[in-house]
Amino acid sequence: MKNNSHNKPATVYDSLADNYISWIEESAGLKIIYRAFHEAVDENKARLKGRVLDLGCGIGIFTRILSNVEGVTGVVGLDISRESVLHAKGKCNDRCSFVAGSATELPFPDSSFDAVVALGDTISHIHNGYRDALSEVGRILKPGGHLLFDVDNKWNLGLLTEPHELKAAIQTISSGHIREWSFLDAFGDQCSLHFRTFRPSEITGLLDDAGLTVLDFHGLIILPNIIPQKFHYNYSTEKPLSRAVIALSKLDQLIHRLPFFRGVGIGALILARKR
Repeated sequence: MKNNSHNKPATVYDSLADNYISWIEESAGLKIIYRAFHEAVDENKARLKGRVLDLGCGIGIFTRILSNVEGVTGVVGLDISRESVLHAKGKCNDRCSFVAGSATELPFPDSSFDAVVALGDTISHIHNGYRDALSEVGRILKPGGHLLFDVDNKWNLGLLTEPHELKAAIQTISSGHIREWSFLDAFGDQCSLHFRTFRPSEITGLLDDAGLTVLDFHGLIILPNIIPQKFHYNYSTEKPLSRAVIALSKLDQLIHRLPFFRGVGIGALILARKR
């Protein structure tokens, strides 16, 4: 795949499915954020019970993890990338099932899940349909069920090294904006995806509209953003700036729950409950 700039997420992730694990292992930014995702799932095991939906499951990394959580009776993984779903089907146990589909039109009955996990910018990927996606999550969750997910924050230190994105953020100062993420994939080819960012009060309001109440909200990747993003997601954690990204992330553990810093990470990790 050569320069798939502005491609749809399904197309990009179809092409990445076979090499996604190695990309996580070799990319400083992905190594950090997946560590945070693993910690979040571990911290919330008591809330992730019964039937769980892994929304935007990709190649099934967290589908498999969730299926082994005590109290989970089954996990359904859904992703818009058919290649990712095929890859996931070949690597999961009999407590998992998978379906290719869209988060804006979930093929499930009302109140059919006890919990939903949507890690990896699933909601931010849907920059034109995020309201529908959150509404669908609210619809299929049982009352008292939990949603664990992440989104892109509007404001982060990375804006200081990305003048084009800073301009877009300022032009839409009262709400989130569309950011472009460019990176080198596992083949060394240039890729680009668009994401919707959110202000903390904005995402809280959207969740409230969907019948969900925020229980926890903290920042993801805060201090490492003083280093340009191009050094976060390209291959090789052995390069000096990639090592600096990982080193700075350790300081994030001291500040990521403080009110100011939770809104200036590259993303936010959120736990909400269906009323």
